[in-house]
Amino acid sequence: MHNTLYRLQKKQYFTLVFLGILFVITSFIWFLAELSESEFPFEPIVVLIGGLATLFAVFWPFRPTYMDRRISSKVTFDYTTNNGDFSIGREELSFTLHFTHANHENIHLYNYNSDIRRITVARDVGRISEIKDASAFHYSSDSITLSEGDIACVENDSGNYACIKIIDIKSTQDGIDNKNEVTFSYVINPDKGTDFS
Repeated sequence: MHNTLYRLQKKQYFTLVFLGILFVITSFIWFLAELSESEFPFEPIVVLIGGLATLFAVFWPFRPTYMDRRISSKVTFDYTTNNGDFSIGREELSFTLHFTHANHENIHLYNYNSDIRRITVARDVGRISEIKDASAFHYSSDSITLSEGDIACVENDSGNYACIKIIDIKSTQDGIDNKNEVTFSYVINPDKGTDFS
């Protein structure tokens, strides 16, 4: 489950801020008018502005964007289940990762699934935030082998990029661990963004 924060598009945001400020100003004027016993009907105007602000906030359709423009999470997955497939993201930000066992120190990642265009290992990179252009790496293999600490860059069929960092690998086949698991963190960059820094 992703911790996804949303914000309104700029036009909607500024419209609601404008209505909110206008509501406060007209309420203050109405208060002064009441003190001076003015006959002007401020009440319907103030109520109308407050009602419009509420209706715009609730019913105005908006396209959500990510607060920090990215989706990120940490996952532990038994790669012997679900045919080795694990999906991250959704819709045009969807990536179906396919893992298989290598050994207790390595795991294979493939671009076999239809929503994956290409994959590569981000060489000489220690953190996802060090990647300034995910498209600049050499993408040539249908499969890559990753060790703990390695980072893979993946492009999906929509042209969006995700970076996956392997945190931990467990394997029962070597008699060292009592489970088959890969733990990884990932960041998905929407809008075909390639800068993860």
